[in-house]
Amino acid sequence: MALKCPICGSDNPDDAACCGLCQVVLRREAPAAPAEPAPPAAPAEPAPRAPPAETPAVPPSGGAPSREGAAEAQPEAAPAPEAPAKRVEPVDFAARAEDLAGHLGEAGRGILLDYSAASLILLDDWLDGQWEKADARDPASKGRLDYHVWHVGCYAGEIACRAFEGAWQQNPEDCGQSIVAFAGAGGATVPPFLWVRNRLTAGGSRLWDRWQELRHTMLVTIPPVPEHGARDGEALGRQGASMLSAGKVEAALKVYRLGTELDARFAGCWAGLGECQSRLGRPSEALAALDKAVAADPRSAPYWSSRAGLLLAAGRKDEARESLARAADLDPKDASLCWRQADILRERRAWDESLKLYGRALELDAGCGQAFRGRGDCLAGMGRHEDAIKDYADYRTRTGDQTALLSVAFCEERLDRPAAAAEALAQFLKDPGKADPAKVAEAGRKLPVFEALAAAEAAAAAGKPSEVVEAYRKVLALDPSRKETKRRLGESLGAAKLFDEAIQVLDELLAADPLDSQTECSKGVVYAQAGRLDDARACFDRSLSLAPKDLRTQKRKAICLDQLKDDGALGRLCGELLAGDPACAEAWYLKGMAEKRAGRAAESLACFKKFLEHYRPDIPEAWRHAAGQEIWAIERPDLKPNPEAAKEWVVKALAFAKRQAFAEAAACYAKAIERDPLDADHRVGQSACLASLGRHEEALAGLAKALELNPASVPALSAQVSMLMSLKRWTQAVTALERLLARVPKEEKLWRDKAGCLYVLGRYDEAAKAWEEVARLLPGNRMLVMVRALCLDRAGRTDEAVALMSEAFLDRAFREQFKKTAKVEIGPYLEKASPAINELMRYL
Repeated sequence: MALKCPICGSDNPDDAACCGLCQVVLRREAPAAPAEPAPPAAPAEPAPRAPPAETPAVPPSGGAPSREGAAEAQPEAAPAPEAPAKRVEPVDFAARAEDLAGHLGEAGRGILLDYSAASLILLDDWLDGQWEKADARDPASKGRLDYHVWHVGCYAGEIACRAFEGAWQQNPEDCGQSIVAFAGAGGATVPPFLWVRNRLTAGGSRLWDRWQELRHTMLVTIPPVPEHGARDGEALGRQGASMLSAGKVEAALKVYRLGTELDARFAGCWAGLGECQSRLGRPSEALAALDKAVAADPRSAPYWSSRAGLLLAAGRKDEARESLARAADLDPKDASLCWRQADILRERRAWDESLKLYGRALELDAGCGQAFRGRGDCLAGMGRHEDAIKDYADYRTRTGDQTALLSVAFCEERLDRPAAAAEALAQFLKDPGKADPAKVAEAGRKLPVFEALAAAEAAAAAGKPSEVVEAYRKVLALDPSRKETKRRLGESLGAAKLFDEAIQVLDELLAADPLDSQTECSKGVVYAQAGRLDDARACFDRSLSLAPKDLRTQKRKAICLDQLKDDGALGRLCGELLAGDPACAEAWYLKGMAEKRAGRAAESLACFKKFLEHYRPDIPEAWRHAAGQEIWAIERPDLKPNPEAAKEWVVKALAFAKRQAFAEAAACYAKAIERDPLDADHRVGQSACLASLGRHEEALAGLAKALELNPASVPALSAQVSMLMSLKRWTQAVTALERLLARVPKEEKLWRDKAGCLYVLGRYDEAAKAWEEVARLLPGNRMLVMVRALCLDRAGRTDEAVALMSEAFLDRAFREQFKKTAKVEIGPYLEKASPAINELMRYL
């Protein structure tokens, strides 16, 4: 017995022209002594005696059509040409279908065929890519045409068999053509080979459309067995997900819709249908599908979460939050469900509840950027701008989103730090990333405004009122709507002694808003600068009538009362200020002056000492000197300070120090201290000279005395920190650093020093927090990540160290594996991280 291909007629399976089906389809006797291989048979239509029904007839009444009716409904097929009689062995159509599935599966194009109706859509797509409309008369295309007809027809027929409990009916005379038919219960007959051939050669309907017609007929004649509906629903769900991930939304929509018709209880198809409708811009249909998904499977957190997203888009935030809460109950470890609820609450200014949820999200996922961003917005809304800036920095570090710098600039503006706001905006404009062009343009407009405000601030600190005026005028030229800047312009004009112009500017603001208490206060300040104290007092009274508890106005009025020598009113006002804030340094000073004028030396002495205890750098230095002189005048009436004589000795001391003659310089500073013992800076200079001579204890004693005279002296605190660290007195250095950082919190070197001291002391948790502050001030510095991780590892928090390192150094794909395998190796790895060790070596 020889093999002969039923399609191409070749006796030689190795022949290049052979399609190869002789290997897998059927066996028959070779013809007697053929002169040459028989030519391939022409495509044959079904014989009239067994007409296949492409679309079985459906009775109007909805009943099952008879076999005769189904046969009569088919178009009459052309008679098949005569062919030699064949003896056909039964064909395993399922095996041939598997041949196609294997060809298109892992070994081929990765197309998933699972005997669901959805596979017909995939086959349609594949045929579109493989086959342009073929001319059956072209011999070159015949082998490929018959290959597709045979294998795709087998697969399509297998789908019908499995869906409707049918059976193949073979025609032993013409099995290789297109009349192998499926006979389903109820009398319907399906010709899958004819479907495929007509689709490829005559431009017939797609396989999916044919299946829809067949399914409708079969559902009318024979309702599917329930378990088969469930099985097909799940298969369609898998196919729909595959199509959706490939971006074939319309095709997936059809598949999911069929799945819901076959099995209305399968939630996966409803959820997929909702996703498709959402992507196609049909929110109401999407929400209806998700409602059915959660009704079918109320224990699925992803379905509730997806439903919440649709409700949010529709503006139904209460219902969205309820859905998110249900999802969070079902999946309590999903951080996104927490911060999404918090976002809704934040918009409603429910600060406390939203902060708790953001905190919960960060407990679940310490690197959750969205939680940091949302918490930052929440804190900014509460007026806690310093805390908000820290969260925005964390968000930017974890996500790389440069728009966080815009939020930082907003907070810096509210904190009245225009230089920091300008720095944030400039950094954003250098690399805006994928930010909205409108935000980039807005930042470009704001940057020169903040730069001009920063210039005004710098000029005010340098005591140059004319430059302050020019800077504020520039700001208003760029942005005339800035009411606060116009008010400050009025004050700066008063400081520049341009009183009439200042009053005019402030009167314009009051004409626009007569109830503006701050502008009324500023007008009082200008009157006081002009010496019109009664007018100033009237302005302050009007301002306090509008805002009775305004601290700025109360202090300004107290200064005015001090100048008016109205000690009774001044004492009452200072009492009110100190009742609200016992650390109000201005109130202590002014009360001390009132007590002095009243002749109560003991009371004034106590007030002046309290003033020095609470003195701040923003209070005029002249007040500090005056308070010190009053204290010395009461405690040491024999001592008469002479600041001018002291300055001469300071000049000599600086000259000796420049030549490194530190002994002579220290002696000169001693002479200066004798003539002006109230100046803390003289003692700081003397301590520096003594330290250079190795007399550290004397130097530290001098600094301690300087800090008694001026507890807020940054030079004295800096010198004390430097000296304590050089002596390796780490605990005392940490205390001094904390006092200094309270004055200059943005100095990253001080945070580094504090972190290093804490590391040496073995206080690793605190050291890690200090390094975190350094990282906020220097975002993107990887060496700081390693040092912080090293401290966390030493503190026994290895999991956090691993997470920190993986987040900073590893691609997302490798992070989870690193977290699993690196726990025992993280310590030794960090020990070898030379940048981190070098950073700490100077403290060890």
